[in-house]
Amino acid sequence: MQNTETRRVIFRHPRGIYETVEVSGTGVFGVPYCYTETVRTPKRDERRMVNPKEDAKARCEAKRNASATPEERQKIVELYEAGNSILAIARGQGRTYAVVSAILHASGVKMRSPGPKKKG
Repeated sequence: MQNTETRRVIFRHPRGIYETVEVSGTGVFGVPYCYTETVRTPKRDERRMVNPKEDAKARCEAKRNASATPEERQKIVELYEAGNSILAIARGQGRTYAVVSAILHASGVKMRSPGPKKKG
């Protein structure tokens, strides 16, 4: 006996995030079965999400690139080397702390240790 199975989409999320599929068929011993399952679709939805790992990887890559021009990157490096904190640069340049930090690391800047400066 052959195991025959049919799959039919009974619901698809409007943004393509997932589908509910009805699976029916006949088992090995001739016993019919039918069940539904909800599965994430392999295509990207409007939020550009496929799965959490890939989405996290894309966000991390976006932080690294930060879509900053070479002039903006140079300005950030100059501000940091002039003694400004990463937080102050981020606020002044309209970027997040993580983006400024990533730009500095990518530029090979020697990072200062955090904390208050010693008086001396």
